[in-house]
Amino acid sequence: MNDAAVLADVKTGLILEVNQTAEHLWGKSVSDLIGCHHTELHPSVLTETVKQDFIDHMTALKENKRASIQVPILHENGTEVPVEISSSLIELDEKLTILGVFRDISDRVRAEQKIRERDAQIQLSSHLASMGTLAAGVAHEINNPLTYVLGNLNVLKDLMREHKVESHDVNKVIEAALTGSRYVREIVSDLKAISRVDGGDETSDPCKVIRIASKMAMSDLRHRAKLNMNLAPTPEVPLSSSRLSQVILNILNNAARAFCQKDRTKNLIGISVTKDKANVRIVIKDNGRGISPEDLNRVWEPFFSKTVQHGGLGLGLSICRRILQEVDGTIEIKSDLGHGTTVKISLPFVQKEKK
Repeated sequence: MNDAAVLADVKTGLILEVNQTAEHLWGKSVSDLIGCHHTELHPSVLTETVKQDFIDHMTALKENKRASIQVPILHENGTEVPVEISSSLIELDEKLTILGVFRDISDRVRAEQKIRERDAQIQLSSHLASMGTLAAGVAHEINNPLTYVLGNLNVLKDLMREHKVESHDVNKVIEAALTGSRYVREIVSDLKAISRVDGGDETSDPCKVIRIASKMAMSDLRHRAKLNMNLAPTPEVPLSSSRLSQVILNILNNAARAFCQKDRTKNLIGISVTKDKANVRIVIKDNGRGISPEDLNRVWEPFFSKTVQHGGLGLGLSICRRILQEVDGTIEIKSDLGHGTTVKISLPFVQKEKK
């Protein structure tokens, strides 16, 4: 028998019998399992959803129905193992007992998660490709008339100088228009770089990408927090500008929504870039509300989100990790509830071919 079987007293909750397979599933001997309370088979902290599932499970059994439930059990080494429990009520020696058959579904859960992540990645990639094509088109359409605007403003300056037209106010207006036009040109340039979808740039400069991504995020950040950057020059990394910016923007977006304090001058986000012998280290840190230990264990799960009201789908971090893992990069999140969150990214250098 590949499934673990557990017989427990309904009234006391104590375990009466288990089979040999239960030893492997829980990592405990049969003698250790018999006599313990059934709650000791599971993690001490269960989510409200799981608790409700247990209640519904027992209700169905009391209505003389066979019932099954998916819940985690706690192995002796401290790891949680997802299992499916099929239960039935049995009367033995005038005592009502419950027989639970526990099946380890770890492989199934991992396979389902990979499918969901893959589908989410395909959907997001399609979205990004469409947005990139649109952004590149918009950038091109803006760039053409912008060239005329900049050119004519410079011609106007030259004509005023040639004809000796002296007007402080007019010169001031022309300079302001030139400054604004150059800023638009920078935005167009950044937009084209960040939305490149032709696969032409398989590598990128992390500092350049972070500067562009922070500009794009600033419309959201400027009302929520102060952004400080300390970017040391590094070699390029094996990720395109668009894919690395996707990672950075997602983390900045999460950080922007991490604050309870309304005074933006007290809300801080810091980005630092350093390097060691073989890797670029990117650290993004905020002093926001932080993440609870329970939620921190689930941040990598696809579709897990605490910001649904802000449009969050819970796909961002799982996709970020997938993007980084594809090039042997890593991402780590540490958080202190009430004090902030730190995200650490490591990416290998691009290996230059020796001539």
